Amino acid sequence: MRKSLSLRALVEGAMLVAVGILLSYVKMFDMPLGGSVTAASMLPVVLYAVRWGTVPGLIAGFVYGTLQGLLGSFVAVTVWSFLLDYGFAFMMLGFAGLCYRRQSGLIWGGLIAGVGRFVIHYIAGVTVWAQYTPAGKSMWVHSLLYNGWYMLPETLIVMAVGAMLMVPLKKYITGGDLPS
Repeated sequence: MRKSLSLRALVEGAMLVAVGILLSYVKMFDMPLGGSVTAASMLPVVLYAVRWGTVPGLIAGFVYGTLQGLLGSFVAVTVWSFLLDYGFAFMMLGFAGLCYRRQSGLIWGGLIAGVGRFVIHYIAGVTVWAQYTPAGKSMWVHSLLYNGWYMLPETLIVMAVGAMLMVPLKKYITGGDLPS
């Protein structure tokens, strides 16, 4: 990769992470122990991963999640809960890069990102957050329902908005505007 493309990727990543942070403040609802449905706040990082690939996307996702945890409503009980629910969960958005430069990448990448993020939140729910499972309830079912309650609509919103932006952003996604 040429230096100009590396610089461009870095600048685009920083800008899209910032847009994602701003969108994360537009919330439809918050869950009591963390998690929310937002105005497609995952989409800018998904877009970045689809445009630049999985590894840059994973890095951008980790930065986005860490910043969101530090700047937002920080809900963590241990260092592990912070790393799982913010750093690693949002890092999964980078797997949208599996749809690298595909026009439909915002839809399928959004699904991959949402499922990946849900899996990490689920793991955090059955490990770190298990102590908060209501008495008499299964931690496995509780984590599934709790995290699914906000991750399913969040993922569907990202996919729907991604579908609406797929055609207008075709040239950008497929790299048509990059210098040769």
